[in-house]
Amino acid sequence: MTRQRARDARAELIQHMKAVQRSIRDCAGCGLCCTGAKNAVQILPLEGQRIAAWIERQGSPAVHAWRQRLPRAVRRFHLGRGAACAYTCPFLTPEFRCTLPASVKPVVCLSFNPVERERCELEHAWYRRVFAGVTRRNAAAGLPERLAPIPVAVLEALNSKPASRRGRG
Repeated sequence: MTRQRARDARAELIQHMKAVQRSIRDCAGCGLCCTGAKNAVQILPLEGQRIAAWIERQGSPAVHAWRQRLPRAVRRFHLGRGAACAYTCPFLTPEFRCTLPASVKPVVCLSFNPVERERCELEHAWYRRVFAGVTRRNAAAGLPERLAPIPVAVLEALNSKPASRRGRG
């Protein structure tokens, strides 16, 4: 899949997510998908870099706040590399909204949608299709093919070279 086709696939997934949330149910409310009740999401380094670059574009106060908030989540939920464990995503607001714009959300987050008014689940076909492109771009960037919880991956990206010199995912 070319880089353009991968971007197109991601854009299609974002449009699908928005359409589902308009027609079935908006995702504000329960927050179960992002809390320790259901969330054990892990992402590739490329997706961590995308989020870190977004944080850095928000300016120094935001960078400073996230550099404090992310390690707190890692410590609180005993996150690290290895087996997936449940945690509440630090990007979830108290109103159960995601801080991240769709343009930087991990593919797994974009692929988890309401399928019925009272039930959400991972839309596997969408996830596999779009994540395959992320996996290829992650490898092409020379990044390790290892998954980490969102706060771990983002912290590693923030602590690596500046976002302005990082590849875009």
